[in-house]
Formats: sequence, C-alpha cells, structure tokens
Amino acid sequence: MNAFSETVDRAKGLAILLVLLGHIASPLGDVIYSFHVPLFFFLAGLFIKTSHSDKSYLTKGAERLILPFLIFGTLGFLATLIKNIALHRPIEPLMESLAGLLYWVDPMHMHHYGLVLWFLPALFWGRTVVFMLAKHIRLHPLLFVILTLIVASLVHYTELPLGLDKGLVALPWICLGYLFYIYRERWLSANWYWVVCLALLCCLLVYTGGVRPLDLGTKNLGNPLFSFPYTVSLILIIFWLLHRGGALPFFSGNRLMGVMSQFGRDSLLVLVLHIYTNNMADILVNRALGSGYWYATFALSASLVYTAILLKRRYATSLIFKYL
Repeated sequence: MNAFSETVDRAKGLAILLVLLGHIASPLGDVIYSFHVPLFFFLAGLFIKTSHSDKSYLTKGAERLILPFLIFGTLGFLATLIKNIALHRPIEPLMESLAGLLYWVDPMHMHHYGLVLWFLPALFWGRTVVFMLAKHIRLHPLLFVILTLIVASLVHYTELPLGLDKGLVALPWICLGYLFYIYRERWLSANWYWVVCLALLCCLLVYTGGVRPLDLGTKNLGNPLFSFPYTVSLILIIFWLLHRGGALPFFSGNRLMGVMSQFGRDSLLVLVLHIYTNNMADILVNRALGSGYWYATFALSASLVYTAILLKRRYATSLIFKYL
C-alpha cells in the first residue's frame, strides 16, 4: 500500500508539472494537452471510498474542492481586477465576472487568474456521480465504463451551469481510476498488460498520424473513439512505469523522484499558484533572455512553486495554507 501511495504521489506530481508546463508556450503543448487532464481525473478516481455515507462524502468533497475554488477563484478575480486597474486595461463588467465564477464555472467565462480552477468543481461533480453509481447501482465494470462514455459523449454537446458539464465529461476517466484501484494488484503484477497498452497506443498514433489535442475544460474531446483508448493506454503505461520504477534502488532514492512526490502531495497548492508564477517567470525570462526560452520559464516557475511547497511544510498550521 505504501508503494502504491508513493506511485500515486509521483503520478500526481507528473500530472501537475505537466499542467504547469502546458500553460507555458512550449513545443510540447499538443502532446501535454492530449492526456494530462485525463490523467488527473484518473488519479482522482483511485480513492473513491463507497464505505462513506452520502452526506459525509458530499461534505468532505465540498470542503476539499468547492470551498478552495470559491476562495482562490475570488482572489484570482481580485488579482486580475487590480492588475487591469493598475495597467489601465479594460475591466470586465462585474455581473459577467460573477456569472463566470459562480454560475458557469468554466475557462470560457472566467476571464481572470481563477480560470485554471475550473478543474475543482468538475472533479467534485465527477467524483460524486461515480461514488453514487458505484455505491447504489453497482454496475458490472464494463457496463459502468460504457455508461460513463455514453454520458460524456452526450454532455459534450451541451452547456450546463456550475461546471456540471465538465464533471460529466470527465466521468470515463474517473470511473477508470475507481475500477483500476479495485483490481490494482491483478493489473500491476502482470507484465503483459502494459505491452498490450503500448501496442494499442502505437496503433492509434499510426492510424491517426500523431497526437490530437484534448481539452476537457472546453469539452474538446476530438474523436472519442480515438481519444479515450489513447489516453487510457498512455495513462496505464505511465502508472505502470512509475510503479515498477519505484521498486528500483535508483528511483526509490532519487532526489528528483522525491521532489515529484512532493509536487503530487501538494498538487492543489501548485494548481492555485502556478498561473501567477508562470506569469512572473515569463516576464523575468523575457526581460533577461528574450522570447523563446520556454524551458527557463518552466524551471523558474516550478522553482517558485517548490519554494511555496517548502514554506507549507514549515508552516502547515498557518491560516494561509489551511485550504491548500
């Protein structure tokens, strides 16, 4: 269990670093956007516990996801407002800003630093639906996956308030994470399954001529017949490699692996802060080196966020880190 938890932390660390890098203009953008958010939803589904009561699950989910969204989404709006006033830029009407933050809850309507937080309400809805289905209906695993795929495909064409549509679109990956955890020992002990995933992944890439961007924030699923098996295959390969690699002395004691795990354990802190650190890093790098040094921007932004992680470790009881 400790080895599995460490694998999850590393996978979350990789996923949040890809989010950070994905929001920087880099040549890796198409590859990152093809799977990094589904990876996060998959990881979020791993620890859905149907042993909780409905009330307890909803309450804890709201405290961990909705409350931070409201707090840091509001701060993101205020930060953008102050910046626009200071730089004499146009200011979005207040009612439109509030509607984006409190009603639509998606990147298309939130024109401020809080837009990256759309993931939190979507995760709340997606995890809640999977929890309810798993606890009260108990479908066969295959039917469970098919049902979530059907729902995601239908919701893809609709627009629902409160981020509900993004949560429903994310259902297949959350469902997969939930089922993977149940059968984790069987899958992780088999050497053949990652070979099958790798073969499927290669066939899909050859057939389609390369990766295709996938943006769950705007519900851009591309062709689901490609995007779902592609992301699933890649996610399972990544998880298997991280799990098997963790058993090797080089990786288990590697400082970089430890840092990745820290990023994973504090992924919410990174999610909230990275859009600010990205902006600061971009300004500093452009002034010092010029444009095009995306890797320097990434390194500087990641270093700034890691400093915040270390501060949280030291002042974990501080009010400023209470909801992170």
